[in-house]
Amino acid sequence: MSLYLISVYLHIIAAMLWMGGMLFLGLVLVPIVQTIQPPGSGAPIIRAVGRKFRPIAWICIGTLLVTGVINLNHWGYTLLDLFSGDILDTEFGRVLAIKLNVVLVIIVLSALHDFVLGPRLARSMEALRSSSSPPAQGSSPVQSPPAGMAMQRRRLSMLARLNVLLALAVLALAVILVRGLP
Repeated sequence: MSLYLISVYLHIIAAMLWMGGMLFLGLVLVPIVQTIQPPGSGAPIIRAVGRKFRPIAWICIGTLLVTGVINLNHWGYTLLDLFSGDILDTEFGRVLAIKLNVVLVIIVLSALHDFVLGPRLARSMEALRSSSSPPAQGSSPVQSPPAGMAMQRRRLSMLARLNVLLALAVLALAVILVRGLP
C-alpha cells in the first residue's frame, strides 16, 4: 500500500472521528442534557465529555494537518507552493486555498473554545457553585446562573455550532478537490 493511500485513509478516519464527535455533542448529548432538571445541572456532564473529547479532537486536527501535507505532495504541490500564489492559477489551487483558510479559522475557533472560553465558563460555574450555600435538606438546589454566565454559555454554544458548520464546509471542499466542481 502506498504512503498516499495510508495518508488518505488516516485523513478520512481523523475527519470522521473529529466531525462525528462534534456532531454527537451538538445533536445528541447537549439536547439530552438540556432536559435534566433543574436547569443547568447537566453542565458537568457536558464539561466531562468535552474534556474527554478534547485530546481526541486535537489529535485528529494534528493528523489532518500532517496527512493533508502528504496528500498535497501527492497532487504535486508543496507547502511553499501555497505561499507562492502560483497555486491560485488552477481551479484545484483556488478550492484548496479556500479550504485551507476555512481550516485555519476552525483551528483558531477551536483553540478559543477549548482553551479560553470553555475554561473561563468552567471557572465561573465552579466559583458560583462554591460560593452558594448548600441547600436545606429536602430542597432543590435550583439556582439560575447570572446573566453574564448565560451569555458566556450562549457564546460558547454559538462558537461550537459555527465550527461544525465550517467543518461541514471543509468536507464539501474536500470532495470538490478530489472530484472537481460539478
